[in-house]
Amino acid sequence: MLLDVNETLKEQGFQQGTGSTIGRSGEQGTTIGTTSSRERRWTPPFSPPVLERVSSHGTSIVTASARQRPRKPGRLFSRGTSAQSTVEFALIAPVLVLLLVAIADFGRVFSAGVVVEAAARNAAEVVAEEYVGNPPGDQALTPTQRLAAPAPTSGPSSYYDDLAVKAARTVCVEVRSLPNTTYSSADGTCSSWPIIRVCIHDQTFNNVNNHCGQPITPGFDASPPAECTDFPPPGDPTWDPSMAGGGTGAGGEPSRYVEVRVCYPFTTILNLPIVPDRIVFQRTRTFTIACFQNPSPATGNNGSC
Repeated sequence: MLLDVNETLKEQGFQQGTGSTIGRSGEQGTTIGTTSSRERRWTPPFSPPVLERVSSHGTSIVTASARQRPRKPGRLFSRGTSAQSTVEFALIAPVLVLLLVAIADFGRVFSAGVVVEAAARNAAEVVAEEYVGNPPGDQALTPTQRLAAPAPTSGPSSYYDDLAVKAARTVCVEVRSLPNTTYSSADGTCSSWPIIRVCIHDQTFNNVNNHCGQPITPGFDASPPAECTDFPPPGDPTWDPSMAGGGTGAGGEPSRYVEVRVCYPFTTILNLPIVPDRIVFQRTRTFTIACFQNPSPATGNNGSC
């Protein structure tokens, strides 16, 4: 800095010992005397501000007594601001946690509904394929001949009981990962949840012979709770085993089809007025029994496959 000042003084014609004074003036800086007739402000880089004052008695260069230092980085927040932020976070944190749990619960509910619906549909398909491979009727006939004939309306119901057990086990296996299920890996049954009912629609009129709405035994709940509203007792008109409503075959005849109903309760994490802690899924799915031939016009039977 002194070299810069000397260079400036030399440019202005200053000569030491010729009417010049260099001294200290309190806390305001240093005074250097010389002769000149102009005044300007000069601030070297990284040095205190310098003021040159030119008069008939000399040139005065006044420097600041205290160097202007760069500002040191301080705390981002003062104690008051930090405390305020802590209080605000404490107030909003429960709301955020509640929102996250609600989102997770919604995802669980949606996933459970998809699983139950897929289980009901797959069970109906399994039974329909079993029906085609081994249709009811006289075992002395071939499967094709039995499919061409009307479904029997009398005789033991063990055939339909076996189909219902296959459907129920299919449902239990597919929903076994969901909470509240009572799946037994030993025999593939569900002692209480979910509740399953099966109806084989292969009759031209209502006939209890085909297991519609009957309890599935053994290993399954025989009495559905009141919350399963889609499970009326056997003999209810909604358990009509006729083929009405199942579509039509290639020749315009009613098509045989399988109906599977599933009732499953899901327990949510939250228990709020807008979010119940228990949601009951009821799914009904049907699957048409494949028929690749027209009914026999000679018998006039529109109920054959």
